Amino acid sequence: MQFAYGGAVDLGVPLVDWLWMDVSLEYAGALPSETTGGFLYRGYAGFGLSVMLQAAAVVASSQQGGTLAVGGGIGGGATLPAYQNTTLYFFFPELRADGLLMWRPAGLPQLAVQLTLPVHLQFRRDMTYAVVAGAGLGLTYTLGAAQ
Repeated sequence: MQFAYGGAVDLGVPLVDWLWMDVSLEYAGALPSETTGGFLYRGYAGFGLSVMLQAAAVVASSQQGGTLAVGGGIGGGATLPAYQNTTLYFFFPELRADGLLMWRPAGLPQLAVQLTLPVHLQFRRDMTYAVVAGAGLGLTYTLGAAQ
C-alpha cells in the first residue's frame, strides 16, 4: 500500500446537456511504501494526460439550494513519472472509471462543486497491474451559459 496524491486542470467540452468530455493535465505521485512487511517500493511523481467521457443526471433541484446531479465517467490516461531521488522515468497507461456527485448552488449557476470517487487500473511494467482508488474534490466554472 502507498499513499498517492495528485491535482489536475480539466477542460470540459459539453456534448449534450448530460454528457461531456474532460481532458485533464495532471500531476500525481505516490509516497514510498510501508516497510513493515519487509518490502519498500520507491515513491514517484510526474505528469499525466487523461480523457474521460462523463455523464450526470439531476436528481434534486430547488430554487434555494440549486441542483444536485449524480453520474460517472469512463476513460483512459497516460502518465510519465520519475522515481523519487533518481532520474529514472517510466511510462504507464491506465483505464479509469469514477463516480460523480455535483452540486450547482442557486444564484451561482456557472459554479459547481464536484465530489468524485475515482478508480484507476494502471498497466505498469514493474508489476502486473496496480489499482488506485480514492476521493477527489473539485470546483468547476462554466464559461458562457450554464446548463
